[in-house]
Amino acid sequence: TADTGLSVSYALGDGEKEPWSGPISVRDGTVVTFTVEGLTENPDGNDNMLKVVDTGKTSYKVASSGVATYTVTVLGSRSIEFNDIAPAPKLSIALGTGLSATYSVGGSNLGPWPGSFYAETGTTVFLTISGFDPSTEKLEIAENGEIHYSTDSVLSFTMNGDRTVSIKKVEEKPAPEPSDPSKYNVVIYLDANGGSVSPTIVSVLYGTTMKAANIPMPTYDGMDFHGWYVGDTPVGPDYVFKRSTTLVAHWTEIVDPEPIPGPVPDVDPIKESNNWLLIALLVLAAILAITACYWMYRSRQESS
Repeated sequence: TADTGLSVSYALGDGEKEPWSGPISVRDGTVVTFTVEGLTENPDGNDNMLKVVDTGKTSYKVASSGVATYTVTVLGSRSIEFNDIAPAPKLSIALGTGLSATYSVGGSNLGPWPGSFYAETGTTVFLTISGFDPSTEKLEIAENGEIHYSTDSVLSFTMNGDRTVSIKKVEEKPAPEPSDPSKYNVVIYLDANGGSVSPTIVSVLYGTTMKAANIPMPTYDGMDFHGWYVGDTPVGPDYVFKRSTTLVAHWTEIVDPEPIPGPVPDVDPIKESNNWLLIALLVLAAILAITACYWMYRSRQESS
């Protein structure tokens, strides 16, 4: 099916195009190419998009001069819907010197970034940037007067109206050494990572070591403090603070040790057997005494 105003034709393999008139039956493995015409052209001449919903899966195809193509290899029954998404918000991204990018929408790789693109509201456009080294450079992303930085090569932009963005690479430079370190303070932010610590911000002089910084000890019920870390690196007493830093507490769970069973007393087998023999003799003596008393009683009864 297709939106009103769209004209759809198809070709089987290398065959001639025919107007689409309804469902068709073809063998599995058949290649079918659809041509969709009549898509709304954008006023500035930039390419538009054809939205394709193919058996529940959404993808996008670039349309040029109001025409787009979509090719499938038939494997089982398929239901395809073509949608004209214009008018749609425009995404314009200018790449700085040395940068290039490819872009994708809805899981479809659409090739090199054309400079601007129209996408329906709510669509997320992914841009894969190349031409910069994240170990020494970062991307400066400017939009509507706001600037932020990223070292990620894949950026995402969700359409909620027209967007104009510029991206350029800048060199990551270490903070300059202060001319008079004794007058320069750095800020240490403390992240207790689930526990608690007070204060959460400490200011120290440039060049102060971890040992001299008097960082407070965090607490966390049921956990044992494993030390302060910067990223994945533990911070030792000789660590030197030369810039604002975030310290993150690491913890290990306190596990109560299992009780150690006491020693099993040694048993002397000879002494143990003697004890049983003594008990047996006492029982036998008691039986004999009772028996003797019984017969004495009987003898008295008979004599009387």
